Amino acid sequence: MKLLISAPLVASAFALPSYNSVKSRASPITTQQQLAAALKGVTDAGSAQSIFQNIVSATAPTSIAQEQAGITRVRALNPADIFESGADILLAGLAGGDFETIAKAYLVESNTMNFNFREPLVPVYPKAGVLDAPYDLSEKQLRQAIYIPSDYTYGRKPPVIFLPGTGAVAGQNFAPNFGKLFKEQDVADPVYLNLPGENLADIQVAAEYTAYAINYISGISGGRKVDQRHLRHLRPC
Repeated sequence: MKLLISAPLVASAFALPSYNSVKSRASPITTQQQLAAALKGVTDAGSAQSIFQNIVSATAPTSIAQEQAGITRVRALNPADIFESGADILLAGLAGGDFETIAKAYLVESNTMNFNFREPLVPVYPKAGVLDAPYDLSEKQLRQAIYIPSDYTYGRKPPVIFLPGTGAVAGQNFAPNFGKLFKEQDVADPVYLNLPGENLADIQVAAEYTAYAINYISGISGGRKVDQRHLRHLRPC
């Protein structure tokens, strides 16, 4: 559900010319009145982005009823303005995170064209084991779908690969929620498998990406066992 609710917010982020990470809020926006005043002062893309970065999200709903009530209220505020709706969603705590986290998940951690130059301890292509089925895709194709965060520890923490649901990529599915939580709690080291075409292609092709990712991440993480998590196990909503 958070994925759908965040759509206006993400659309607003894509409308901006660039994504710049800002760690501090110059003028925190905590109320609807402050947000309305800030929106009146929008003159360009830079001032628009600063609004999203300055918004301090309210405490997230703790029940379905609260979530539904929040959505109903936001829809009534600015039903025809996707930019203002995105800001309202973020302020109301309905987006599943702050602007920095969500924008990074969609614009960075959902990348399907990654450059992973580190080689595994032992070759995993064309086969990791003698009984493995052959790949139809090239190793370059298989490897570039794996997004490895810059702070990945390469085996110092247990690696976990997040696999996407249908019609999405793993970064946007899991980076703002379970991926962030795993890092904060020091539970595991998340990696995101972002399948081209948002996992709408042949399931046998998806299986190739998954099999390679498991072997590759293990191979660059000191041979550690790799956990795989997908929507059947984890349901961010």
